[in-house]
Amino acid sequence: KDAALRQGETVEHHVGDRALRRLHVLGIFAQDIFMSMNNQKIRRNMNVFVIGGSGAGKSFNFVGPNIMQANCSYICTDPSGGLFKEYGRFLEYQGYRIKCFNINHMDKGSHYNPFNYIHSDKDIEVLVTTLISNTTPPDKQGGDPFWEKSETALLVALIAYLYHYTTKNCQNFSNVMRLMRAADINENDSSARSPLDCIFEEVEKYDPESFA
Repeated sequence: KDAALRQGETVEHHVGDRALRRLHVLGIFAQDIFMSMNNQKIRRNMNVFVIGGSGAGKSFNFVGPNIMQANCSYICTDPSGGLFKEYGRFLEYQGYRIKCFNINHMDKGSHYNPFNYIHSDKDIEVLVTTLISNTTPPDKQGGDPFWEKSETALLVALIAYLYHYTTKNCQNFSNVMRLMRAADINENDSSARSPLDCIFEEVEKYDPESFA
């Protein structure tokens, strides 16, 4: 067993055999079956396809035991939040940094700020194009392209304004939404100017060549 393990082969041994387990990073396949995770040595497909109905024990019997190995980094798709609740504290105790991307309760999850990856005006255009393409229904048919182009132009202008004329702590999508709400005007008054109009008039006055 010892020789097979050093060569990165699949090995079978009892859970209590701690000496063998310390020699290599292992993945659990069954109660007494482990496999080396050193793909460079074993040259085997490390993908695992687990099939089972709801409540069959896929998480409890396979995912959970492998997480509790705490022997590598993990990315878990966890729609119900069960894995996070059951193993999050354990992993933190083992020294892991936990990142939780929670779409349902965004105030309880980790956050991602696209502004951190903007380094040029071209990056702004890429960000807006990506945002719109990923929020447009794939089965959308026809429609006047004027509205999508207008949406693109507005988002580019707002993001560019924050990127070029505000401090780092103001560069986030919360402020993009605040600027968007500042565009509200009385539609019955043709001469009305919104707070956003005033902002961009100042930009045009002091920086006529501004990308925003």
